[in-house]
Amino acid sequence: MKTWPCGSALALVSLLLLGGCQRATGESAPAASTTVQEISDDDLANLGGALTNNYLAVRLEAIKSLGAASLNPKSSKAAQVVQWLLDHRRIEFNDYEDEHVEAAMRVLGPVAVAEVERQALSSETSEVSNACEAMRSMGSEFYAAFQPLLTKMLQSDQFEPKWGALSSLEKMGPAGQDLLPLIKPYLTDEDFQLQIIALRAIAAIGPPAMVHEEIVRDLTVNGQNVSVKSHALRTLGYIAAGDPKQAQAAAEVIGKNLKEFPFATKSRALEGLLQLQANAAPAAEIVKELIHDQTGLAPQAAVVNGYITGDWSAAVKLLVSQLKDHVVGMECLALLRKLGPKAAPAESALQAMTTNEDEIVALMAVDALAGLVNVTTKADLEQLGPDQRTMLDRIATHLQKLATQGEIEPHHRAGVLVEQWHALGWQPPSPPAPQPPPPASGE
Repeated sequence: MKTWPCGSALALVSLLLLGGCQRATGESAPAASTTVQEISDDDLANLGGALTNNYLAVRLEAIKSLGAASLNPKSSKAAQVVQWLLDHRRIEFNDYEDEHVEAAMRVLGPVAVAEVERQALSSETSEVSNACEAMRSMGSEFYAAFQPLLTKMLQSDQFEPKWGALSSLEKMGPAGQDLLPLIKPYLTDEDFQLQIIALRAIAAIGPPAMVHEEIVRDLTVNGQNVSVKSHALRTLGYIAAGDPKQAQAAAEVIGKNLKEFPFATKSRALEGLLQLQANAAPAAEIVKELIHDQTGLAPQAAVVNGYITGDWSAAVKLLVSQLKDHVVGMECLALLRKLGPKAAPAESALQAMTTNEDEIVALMAVDALAGLVNVTTKADLEQLGPDQRTMLDRIATHLQKLATQGEIEPHHRAGVLVEQWHALGWQPPSPPAPQPPPPASGE
């Protein structure tokens, strides 16, 4: 496995909390000392500077160290650290470093919660925005801590707190179901922006939000604009997914509307059908037509059809054929990742995409390739059949090699995945034994 360069910035970051320069493979830090001492101004400044370092490994170690720093809640240092992390999250152009920022925010825990509470009730729009972004970063794990704050924000008479609370609830998903009564008025609010984010919030909550199904169904017809209607179609799929009868009824409504809207809204409607999986069958006829669509709807339609029919060969073939398309290529990668082991026929195509010159494409391909085998526990590894084990060996060997070939997100991610499999007990296959040379002619 590749060892990342130990420049001065990385050495500083490592020595602060990790005890030396580690390989960028997702190794966990040693147990923290029982003596708590707030991080010094100089060390904090150096960590902030490391966030702009050219080496990915240095930036990731700085993010981890900032998350693990000893800070007094409601102090200026705590405010600075939270702001640095949120600013860094805005700068990045893909989700990879964002995930590390979110992990750091969760590690900060009470420190971040205190700063969020301060900013969320501020009169400054920028601070309210920061607070909501932080809540989204910390996610459902901290819902209980934020619930009183979210309640207060939903009852505000100002747009920013209301929108921010609904946006945060979208990230927190089912954890926020107890706030469904407070979300309800926003589904019919005069401001269509609040309607849309409220629809997205209850879509994330999922089946418990079926209590608002009547309103959502009405919005698919009587929404104040086409964007509200299309988000209602999407949401209907998410909230109806928990019951077969409700799901089939939702699919019928969504299917009837698929012929009436432009591209963006058809795409949202198809996203709703994706949540219904096999219960999307009432929309089968129009979905089959959209498989031949030339405007970019075909990938989603193909996957919906796969759920309906159970035949994944055609869906995977279509997704693979469009991987290099500059319009829908990344969507195809995301759909293949969603399919997991069902996308096994795409293995060679995904492997080729892991070296794509576009870092985002390559990163998505690494995750999609790894997703072809479902190995997250030792039991998963032990239960793999011979063919699946052989596939894991191929994928892990490729990713192990990829991890040594560069210092950007796809290479780092490949190394992390291989190390995770190693920790579960995977070992590289032994090379074949050398064959003796053939006998010389005439012997």
